[in-house]
Amino acid sequence: MKSRLLFCFCLAVSALGFIRAGFAQGCIVTMNPTYGTYHNESSDGTKIYTSVLVDGSAGCQPSASCNCSGATHTPEAYNKLGTVGGWSSGTPGCVNCYLSYQNNQSITATPSVQYTFVGEGEVVCSLAGAFYVVSFPTIDVRLAYTKSVVTSEIENPSGSATCYTSSWCTPATTPPLCNPSSVIQQPLIVGMTAKCYNYYSTIWLWEKIGSAAGHCLPLIPGQNATGTQDTSLSACTH
Repeated sequence: MKSRLLFCFCLAVSALGFIRAGFAQGCIVTMNPTYGTYHNESSDGTKIYTSVLVDGSAGCQPSASCNCSGATHTPEAYNKLGTVGGWSSGTPGCVNCYLSYQNNQSITATPSVQYTFVGEGEVVCSLAGAFYVVSFPTIDVRLAYTKSVVTSEIENPSGSATCYTSSWCTPATTPPLCNPSSVIQQPLIVGMTAKCYNYYSTIWLWEKIGSAAGHCLPLIPGQNATGTQDTSLSACTH
């Protein structure tokens, strides 16, 4: 039994405070931005999806020499996933208007191939240029595949079963990059009690953010597991 559901990982970075912007020589105003920039990675087991979102608003305190009348702010987002994507812009709005723009990209992932995701968000003033800029660390992503053998199981009160596993990969791909300790098997028929398969294949979204250690993210609770009785060892993502 196999189902698909996106797994999302999000990180938000917000900028709060005052920024002084010079529109022209002798013309200075004070900007009070309350913008946030967010990135998101997900997968359905076939494609990898990334997004960069910029939203929020700003206030403008004019000076005696100039004011904010007529100025516009434009949200821009940079989303580069592998060789696809780049910069794109939202609709300009007034200085104190709420702005929201999201740049979405996707690729059909080749098994075990690593892709680089680069994201950045900014807001550009028509008079002062880019005055709010947030960049994320480079993120490496890939789909990872693992085969596991069931070593024991426990029946849960809900009717599902917890299937405890060990890797079942070829010697050349052991240990696998992502190695589940268990999967959750739901009943094949509603109202029945679940029984574990002898083996499971699982798909993961692996990612590494900047200099941090890489980690494995299940696509759905239960690790997007597909049960099988095939006894052969699998070439796992190593």
